[in-house]
Amino acid sequence: MTPRARLLLATASAANLLHNLLFPVLAVRALGAGAAADALFMVFVLPGVVTVLLGNSVLNWATPRLVRHADGTARRALAWSLLWVLLGAVALLCVLLWQGARLALPHVAPGGGYALAIGILPLGLLAVLLSVPAAVAQSLYTAERDVPGGEWRTLMANLAIAAAWLVLMPSTLAGCAALFAARAVLGALLLMPRLGMPRPPVLADAEVRTIFRESRVLLLAATYYKSEPFVDRLLFASVSGGAVAAFHLAQQLLAVVTLMMNRLVTAPLVAPLAERMHAADVHAARRLLRVALVRMALVGCTVWLLFIVAGDALVGLLFAGSGESPQQLALTAQVLALVGGYMLAVMFGQVLAQVFYCAGETRRIVVLGVAGYTLGLVLKVLALWQFGLPGLAAAISLSWLLNAAAYGLAVPGVFRRITAVGGTAAGARTPV
Repeated sequence: MTPRARLLLATASAANLLHNLLFPVLAVRALGAGAAADALFMVFVLPGVVTVLLGNSVLNWATPRLVRHADGTARRALAWSLLWVLLGAVALLCVLLWQGARLALPHVAPGGGYALAIGILPLGLLAVLLSVPAAVAQSLYTAERDVPGGEWRTLMANLAIAAAWLVLMPSTLAGCAALFAARAVLGALLLMPRLGMPRPPVLADAEVRTIFRESRVLLLAATYYKSEPFVDRLLFASVSGGAVAAFHLAQQLLAVVTLMMNRLVTAPLVAPLAERMHAADVHAARRLLRVALVRMALVGCTVWLLFIVAGDALVGLLFAGSGESPQQLALTAQVLALVGGYMLAVMFGQVLAQVFYCAGETRRIVVLGVAGYTLGLVLKVLALWQFGLPGLAAAISLSWLLNAAAYGLAVPGVFRRITAVGGTAAGARTPV
């Protein structure tokens, strides 16, 4: 990527991530930190969970294969087949979520948030469905080394919804939820032209069947350990009213950094790393990985230190004039500082995971993901029981850092296998 392209990507990514932070802040200012805001964040975490679920299973597995297609027509045909199959699976998931909402939401929506969450759930499920074409289109942008193109289209959607928010100034939960859903609709519509004209799924295609066969265990395991956002919100909801909103806003602040670094470092890494591992050029692959990890470490440690030292001032600036109590602001700042390790671990994990996906190593990443989530859940429950909210927030950081360390310890074994088989072409056919 040229310096000019990297600058354009950094500009678009920064603007998009600021919008990711802006919309929750505007919602809290409109609704206050309480049942309505908790319900909004509980429902609209669903699209993010589905996007992460697909991105950490089928699409991360499929993107290196999209890279290897020199023919753009064949690449788009494969992308459309993936889209239709994933859309059908997510539509079934939406039906299950709708039917199970009355059983699940009383446990994850504190206080009066249950009825409020039920009321806006259809809009959240619409955003879930639209996360599928958006995620597949982003994979195609990555495979074609046009990450900036996807970022600029997402920015157009964000700017349009921000302008609509300033004009309409919603003050109700329904109004905020409608704009959150409109953002998903517009974002998907602007990204999908990269896919070209719709094509029917080619389920008999050997490559499509290979992708889904070899990623099925990864998808099922990811469904287990990517439920973490719901579990974390359930645990925070058991602490006090407004704790879910504090956790959500702290996560959004951290996501400004993690997602920007994902766009600037991880996304441009995928295509060259896949090519070098396919050619068994392990030395070059290690060099790419090392440079990416150093960049993540420098940025992550600096930002975490900033949140620890100046978290109170930052939160006070963001919520100036919002009417939030000093106790609520202090709670958000405390959570922000304690979950900073989560940000650092996510940044490392994003880079290290690409080695497994490019090598076709689903077995190891499944084992590490399931083990890390299970251990983390135990740590979080014990920390909440012993130390309350500060212990829960610190346990989230610790569990993610341990999982990232486990990824790092497993990466040398992947490189040794690539060297032994002479590239990913041989190894990627090995079923899980």
